[in-house]
Amino acid sequence: MNTGDFSSILRGVALGVLAAAAFLGTACSSGNEPDGGATASSSSSSSSSSTSGGGGAGGSDTASGGAGGSSSSGGPVCLGPGYGVPPVMKKVGLVTADVVDLEGKPAAEIVYEVCGENGCPNWLHANADGKGHIAAEAEGTELSDPVLIYGIGWESVQFAAPLPTVPDAPFGKIHTARLPDYAKGVALEPGKEAHSGDVTLLPAPEAAIELDLLQYEEDSQYVFRAVTIPVSGLSLPALDPALGLEVLFGLAPIKTFICPAAAMTVANVPGWPAGAAVEIFLHGTQLGEQWAPFGGWAKVSDGKVSEDGKTVSTSPDGGIPELGIIGLRLKK
Repeated sequence: MNTGDFSSILRGVALGVLAAAAFLGTACSSGNEPDGGATASSSSSSSSSSTSGGGGAGGSDTASGGAGGSSSSGGPVCLGPGYGVPPVMKKVGLVTADVVDLEGKPAAEIVYEVCGENGCPNWLHANADGKGHIAAEAEGTELSDPVLIYGIGWESVQFAAPLPTVPDAPFGKIHTARLPDYAKGVALEPGKEAHSGDVTLLPAPEAAIELDLLQYEEDSQYVFRAVTIPVSGLSLPALDPALGLEVLFGLAPIKTFICPAAAMTVANVPGWPAGAAVEIFLHGTQLGEQWAPFGGWAKVSDGKVSEDGKTVSTSPDGGIPELGIIGLRLKK
């Protein structure tokens, strides 16, 4: 049996379990599971462990990337810090938004759902209309620190934006970013550089790379793709302005864990001075909250601008532990 067949079998089993859970009213909607769903390691190393917390929106300045430890079998084990704050239950009414891409074009039929840390009701998972308009009527459903998740890492990146008001939450116009076509993606393998757009990722030779088997439909879609998201002039309700992040990079396949954290080099889009110290954050879109709070941000690595001023790289003891949306700022 080849790897593709095995992955397909695992995905089928996972989907069956998910369907059963949904029937009992305990699961999130299919296709966009904020808690990560079923995973499997794509390398010979043991898969990384996870912790979960009850976190919330906002940001954390505590760096948490790095090399991790080792399991009793010798494979790498990377434990995120986890995030937990007392949950705040809120009654949610009508959530609306008009989603456009970086060029201002409607993000037609983009997938969205309204979630809380206590789950994602199935009836609040749908596609926007042909003009990118979102209208989710929660009818007073109580959710813990609710967010609007839009995009599932297929055509577009995935954001988790805390609701600006309750019960009704009119976002107005908000932006997303389209990822490159799957055909332009490259394999993500231990010990090999993966380059897409302005981003180069290098997992360690011993890295365990965990893929979310529920996130994509075909094995060929589990390829590395990246898009640069300039912050200035965009409406990004998932981004906390207080963090001062100056540029974002959307990385796919989303919900992929890399242990030890992968080295990353990106273009110096903001034009920071050569040698400047940088801080690197991850946006949290998973209920497990292993590396970042749900709907918030957490620092995962330090970094530095190259001596020629052209690129920014993660520090040797840091890196990217999870693929999603990465944000950069000058070190404070």
